[in-house]
Amino acid sequence: MARSGVRVELKGMREAIAALRFYQIDKKARVKTEVATYTLLVESTAKDFAPVDTGRLRASIHSDFRADGLGGSVSTNVEYAQAQELGTRRMPAQPFMFPAAERWRVAYEQAITNALRTR
Repeated sequence: MARSGVRVELKGMREAIAALRFYQIDKKARVKTEVATYTLLVESTAKDFAPVDTGRLRASIHSDFRADGLGGSVSTNVEYAQAQELGTRRMPAQPFMFPAAERWRVAYEQAITNALRTR
């Protein structure tokens, strides 16, 4: 008995899938580049904004990146950094991390948007 039915063949499907995969890889690479760029800019700016007495706080500011490269953070492990950033009842705040992040926030958001839009 002969099989009846409909057969659909899409020509160029393999090429289209390969192109889409490359497109997604390319976008991911662009996003990773922007994440790295702006994380390092925030680190540098935080160092510029950090109050300096001995230089320990400034020297402790560093960047870390997620294993997949799609996220980054800037931090310090100096125990008095929070008091410097936020102040205490005995000491006014001398913010350096938040202003550094805010300095680059709009540019970072635009860069990520452009990286995702661009082909």
